[in-house]
Amino acid sequence: MSAYDIGDLAHLTVHFIDQATGDHIDPTSVALEVKDPSGFTDSKTPTHDSTGHYHFDLDLTMSGQWFYRWESTGTGQAAEEGSLNVRTSQF
Repeated sequence: MSAYDIGDLAHLTVHFIDQATGDHIDPTSVALEVKDPSGFTDSKTPTHDSTGHYHFDLDLTMSGQWFYRWESTGTGQAAEEGSLNVRTSQF
């Protein structure tokens, strides 16, 4: 887990791979949920970069622990969670 500062832009990425072939695949649908340190949860729209590769640039607006969850459905169904720590500013 990396440490960030308020005002940083966290580059969240996910890659989807067909377990049978090892090739990157595009799932039927891809969703990203983000929970900020206050507990507010929001759905985000990720960017499709190339086959199987998605990202979202998250604006870190407050200190504390942020959580995120990628989910895909249909072809390439999968889920992955992660977290980010944003330090308290001294300014």
